[in-house]
Amino acid sequence: MNCKAKPVIISDSMTDIEKALRIAEWQANSLAMRLAIPSSTVDAVNNEIANDPSTYYENSGDRMQACVIKFAKIYGVSCFVAKARMRQLGYDFVDGTILEHEENGKKIQHAPFYFQPGTLKDNETYVIYPKDYKKLVQENKDFAALISSGNYIYLGYVVCRLNEKYIDVVFDTDSVEFVLSDFARNHADECCIKFCLKDKNAENYYSQYLHREYLCKEEFSETSEYYYNKKTNGLSSLIEHMIEDEIEKEDKKGVELIHKMEAKGIKEFPEIFTYIMDKASKPRLTKAEVAEVLGCSDKTIQNYRNGQQVPDNIDTVMLICLACKTSPKVSTLLIEKTVGGIPDIGLQKTAYKFLLKYTDTSLKYWNMILGKFKLPRIKRLGEKT
Repeated sequence: MNCKAKPVIISDSMTDIEKALRIAEWQANSLAMRLAIPSSTVDAVNNEIANDPSTYYENSGDRMQACVIKFAKIYGVSCFVAKARMRQLGYDFVDGTILEHEENGKKIQHAPFYFQPGTLKDNETYVIYPKDYKKLVQENKDFAALISSGNYIYLGYVVCRLNEKYIDVVFDTDSVEFVLSDFARNHADECCIKFCLKDKNAENYYSQYLHREYLCKEEFSETSEYYYNKKTNGLSSLIEHMIEDEIEKEDKKGVELIHKMEAKGIKEFPEIFTYIMDKASKPRLTKAEVAEVLGCSDKTIQNYRNGQQVPDNIDTVMLICLACKTSPKVSTLLIEKTVGGIPDIGLQKTAYKFLLKYTDTSLKYWNMILGKFKLPRIKRLGEKT
């Protein structure tokens, strides 16, 4: 029994003997899996694992993966076989566990994720690896339109709603990488796209089982094809509308600071900016420190503070947010009081919202993030275009 082996394929060009051998190969592998993991024992084993403290993780995706690993050890099979058998028995949550594929001869492992059990039909999955992703983009107009819209991003194994709630940025010395946020890994059904699998050998009596037997495999393209239907596989309109509303409820510290300023009658940009520099920042920010980030003189900062000058473009206000390390809610207030809002042009609004999630980093990393969105970098005031 080897779930890592390539799936068996039947074609019309084969002789009857060749077909019989392939069918026998499949039957032997399928039977071995059932004998190694009898369905009558699975519920009891899963209950035992659920009460095992070694499988307790804060993130549900991590916990489910730990359960599959434990399950595999108990039955003495590989994690891939355990995953395939559990999916075969209706435990769809395993779709978000044991995520591995090869790229340029290198094994790549992805962070596990969780979703409400019962979300996936037998022929559905959230996971799509690069080879099949590229093929689907080329062949499915609706899916290509979804990706080109800029509202979703492919992370190498899932397609997720491109939103600061669901995507985190991992910073390296000279690069940045987008990954599923901890929230997204706990609620994949809220932000990730489902795909349907259709067997190429549908005329063969056993073909409908193939995707289950090899659900952990990347070689789907040899026996199965991915399909995307925008009506049945996309996120519901209700979820789409809920995203922005839920983000607004976050950032408690930012809300508290805004309420504190309102109670003191601080409502306009000069006073807000001054209060953030002098009172809200620990330690207190100097004009020189803020000026260094903006690339301007101390006098310009003083002019912002006393109201003689107001930032007149979004990039300048973004630099102020970066210099003051303001939270998303406070940053949004500064933007509203100066330029009215982030321009809703292409991906700029989405990208700049990501930047406001990381005001504790540097302009270097901000511009790396903008590069991911294929947007121009933000320049300091004194920097030539």
